[in-house]
Amino acid sequence: MTIYRGIGGGGDATTDSELTALAAIAQQASGYADAAQDSADAAADSATAAAGSAAAASSSAAGASTSATNAANSASSASSSASSASSSASSASTSATNAANSETAAASSASNAATSASNAATSASNASSSATAAAASATTADNAATSASGSASAASTSASNAASSASAAASSASAASGSATTAAGHATSASNSATSAATSATNASNSATAAANSATAAASSATSASNSASTATTQATNAASSASSASTSASNAAASESAAATSASNAASSASAASTSASNAATSATNAANSATSASNSASSASTSATNAANSATAAATSATAAAQSASDAAAVLSSSLLKANNLSDVTNTTTARTNISAAKSGANSDITSLSGITGGISTADYLDIDTAAAASSAVGRLSWDDGNGTLLLGLKGGNVNVDIGQELVARVYNDEGSTITKGQVVYISGAQGNRVAVKLALATSDATSAGTLGFVMETISAGAEGFVSLMGTLGGLNTSSLTSGALLYLSATTAGAYTTTAPTAPNHRVTLGYVERVHATVGSIYVKVDNGYELDELHNVLISAPVNGQALVYNSSTGVWSNSTVDTLPSQTGNSGKYLTTNGTAASWATINTDANSTTKGLYEHSNAITANYTIGSGNNAGSFGPITVSSGVTVTVPSGSVWTVI
Repeated sequence: MTIYRGIGGGGDATTDSELTALAAIAQQASGYADAAQDSADAAADSATAAAGSAAAASSSAAGASTSATNAANSASSASSSASSASSSASSASTSATNAANSETAAASSASNAATSASNAATSASNASSSATAAAASATTADNAATSASGSASAASTSASNAASSASAAASSASAASGSATTAAGHATSASNSATSAATSATNASNSATAAANSATAAASSATSASNSASTATTQATNAASSASSASTSASNAAASESAAATSASNAASSASAASTSASNAATSATNAANSATSASNSASSASTSATNAANSATAAATSATAAAQSASDAAAVLSSSLLKANNLSDVTNTTTARTNISAAKSGANSDITSLSGITGGISTADYLDIDTAAAASSAVGRLSWDDGNGTLLLGLKGGNVNVDIGQELVARVYNDEGSTITKGQVVYISGAQGNRVAVKLALATSDATSAGTLGFVMETISAGAEGFVSLMGTLGGLNTSSLTSGALLYLSATTAGAYTTTAPTAPNHRVTLGYVERVHATVGSIYVKVDNGYELDELHNVLISAPVNGQALVYNSSTGVWSNSTVDTLPSQTGNSGKYLTTNGTAASWATINTDANSTTKGLYEHSNAITANYTIGSGNNAGSFGPITVSSGVTVTVPSGSVWTVI
């Protein structure tokens, strides 16, 4: 492994084994620190849960207090109703006495009524006493609920203390990972904080237990309130029965005891109200018991959460201790020859230590001047910036910036060819020529060899050596070796001094592998190769753009089959194709100047055109009425004209001997 130092580095790199050991120990310390952080986080979560459970216990205790208050109110209502029954019974007694004075005959019945009324008063008094007892029990339940609320509040405070202690443990663990030198001290602090958290958690558990006991006491008091209320209900029922007896006795006193009957009826109604109020008190007491049970359950949850907080804090302390040990091991390695050989004395200063060993920091690194030894590749990079101002030399596999062509340059196998990415198209080929092919020669595909196309020097004399023209050779390729051919793009480093810029180049029909600026003529093949881009004796360039052209029978709408001499292309509209076809031959043209072609239906022949007559289909013969040019009548022929006719001045008509010109 090679380490390249940046600006400010000093000393020499030590062995890979020492660096590997240091990295392993540092990684282990980091792992322990992470574990300590996780345990501290768990402790904080458990403490939070304990606080929540304690809050639930407080809420349940408050519910118990409210239910107990409702029980007290219902018992008070029972007492009021019983008092009303007593007052009504007293009114019944007074009415009975008046009835006795008015109705002597009803004296005995009135006396019985008075006795029954007295019994009703006694029962009512008993009901009042029971209601008072119920109120006292309710007060006791209220006090117990208040005590439970206080205990729950104490549990909440203890849980909060546990959370604070757990947070301190987390801070200590974080400090252990941040500074290797002080990790041991912080680990000890984390352990003490964890112990405090455990103690606070135990206090929370004890407070929760006290809350449970207080809630149980509240439940017992509520039960007592329920029993007293039940007794009040029974005595109120007895009062109702006695009042009914009084009503019966008063009825026996006839109409004058109507008032007593009415009073007794009122007593019965009041007693019924007392019974209802007592029933309500019983229901409220039951609710108080349920709320107390909920308070007990919440307190138990608070205890469990506090225990979890203690366990998590203990784990945090253990992990922090391990982190401290790993940090101590790392410090021991750094104190060895590795520390001295690499000038790492200032290990507490991250920036200085990184500079001393030329290590890359996380995030952007602008000071790395060289990077090698990467065997695993670079993955998940967002992008790669190439220095467009750097003048890097080309090499096999090297990617650099070509400012002249404005693109990236890639060095290909062999070290002789570089490709401008996005501007050139190349192919790796096999030399099948049997001799060396040099840079700048033109080749065609002759076949294949292994996993490469095979090439030979191209020549425009036949379809076989020109139709498969591939491009220009980019480097010297020995016979049987491989090399690169330019299919499209700029090929430089050529001698183009004899050419003209912008000239179109053709495949030569005289020299294999050569090019020319003169277009070949049939039967040679016209293959265009590209254009002269730069004229120079050593660094001239050609822009390669091969076009092999077409022969007639390569067109998609032409069909040539076994052609022979004298055939012509004939179009067939039904197929849309031009095809070769034989046509009739012409008779010889020798000695037939000025004649026309005619046929007798079997053979074609030449005939003389009759230019002497102008006949029409109307039986008339027409000619000009003036002769404006010299004219000689053919020997042995006669001529005639219709007059009058004028012979222009200077014009002569010649009549040969033996011929006649007649003017009619």
